[in-house]
Amino acid sequence: MTTQSIRTGVFNFNDFESSGTFYPEDMPTDWRIDYFANEFETACIFLDENANIEAIEEMLANKQGNPHRNFELAFALNDIEYIDLYQGLQNKYDAEIFACIVTSECYDALQLQHSRSEISYFSFDIIAGLKNLPTLWQPELSTSSSIALLPNCRSVKTCRDWIETWVEALNDNKNRQDLLLWVDARQTSYSDLNQLRILVELMGY
Repeated sequence: MTTQSIRTGVFNFNDFESSGTFYPEDMPTDWRIDYFANEFETACIFLDENANIEAIEEMLANKQGNPHRNFELAFALNDIEYIDLYQGLQNKYDAEIFACIVTSECYDALQLQHSRSEISYFSFDIIAGLKNLPTLWQPELSTSSSIALLPNCRSVKTCRDWIETWVEALNDNKNRQDLLLWVDARQTSYSDLNQLRILVELMGY
């Protein structure tokens, strides 16, 4: 019997279907995250100059007011310039933020300006390099993580094998928390992401 659920969505949300047909043509950009959340269950957003902070705050506030909403939001930082922005969101909505990924470049910059205890106060769940995320499960890496990042793949068998391998590694480590399954938004489309979600549901997650 399955004791975990897998939530399907995208890494690098700002680039999802930026020139595709998923969003209605007349939809304001600050409605996109909420529209996406009605269809999928998780997203990771880079906090940078392209992030729509007003829409992010509205999403977190709605989740705070409706704890049963089945959507998990995570952030990624690759520039120390945005650390204060993350801290502000964390202070207001800590329970609603699933994780924060910090790239190795950003972490190195933090070490130059803050002590180890100060850095631990930021509560970064994952420290990783941007191009190679070793603390996220990936098909080519033997890691155990509650978050998987898959390359875009249209082979149902390959995707199923990847998911089974990922979940088995977690079960071996007695991990029972809900899981996040991401595809890089720059590599996928609505159709491909929807097919992955259907696969996950057919697998019983």
